[in-house]
Amino acid sequence: MMTHFPYPYEDELLYSVISRYGIRSGNTSHKAILADVFGSENFTACMELQPGIRRIVQNLPLGSTITEEQLLFRNTMFLFYTAFRDEEQAQFIRNEMLGDHGRDIHNAIGLMSSTVKPHSYFQYCPLCNETDLKTLGELYWRRLFQIPGVKICVKHGVWL
Repeated sequence: MMTHFPYPYEDELLYSVISRYGIRSGNTSHKAILADVFGSENFTACMELQPGIRRIVQNLPLGSTITEEQLLFRNTMFLFYTAFRDEEQAQFIRNEMLGDHGRDIHNAIGLMSSTVKPHSYFQYCPLCNETDLKTLGELYWRRLFQIPGVKICVKHGVWL
């Protein structure tokens, strides 16, 4: 069980929360960080659709108010990738993300065969980063900016 875990910021990717945990833990081994977070060495951090969410919540410090649903709906790309899926497909993807394997997630959403590809690197708004550094003292990756096709910050109107 982790002794601390950062509470996610508004629209923060779960990948970013895990990264902030790694920084705060002082651990320099990404494998050890993932073992702390998931309670297992069999996981990797994923930008879009992270499997093992149930394990993360079970491994949170006592008294944590973070829930599976919160991480799934507010901190992953689940809603974006399931918005136009039928209920059965969305439920399958949800179960894969909560569960331990997640082997079929990218196939289930059609990402492997899609002509619309995710960004090859994380997108950010320099003005949002400037504000975050001043107000929060740290930076984080926003979900909205990682959606394929999003190229401009809606708040500042600048290129990502």
